[in-house]
Amino acid sequence: MFESDVDAFESNEAQARVMYGVITGISFIGGSSIVKNDNSTHGTTTAAGIWLTGAIGSLSA
Repeated sequence: MFESDVDAFESNEAQARVMYGVITGISFIGGSSIVKNDNSTHGTTTAAGIWLTGAIGSLSA
């Protein structure tokens, strides 16, 4: 239907902006999974798992 010679991910700069957005989003989700109570902190393993999953997904894309 529409044909264009313009590719949104043509330059390395565009790819870097996309990765920056992905990293920011993963950081926000991982950070919100960490909960601190009076004397304990929970969710750090979950946050690390979210980061690892995001890193693997980013590398495979």
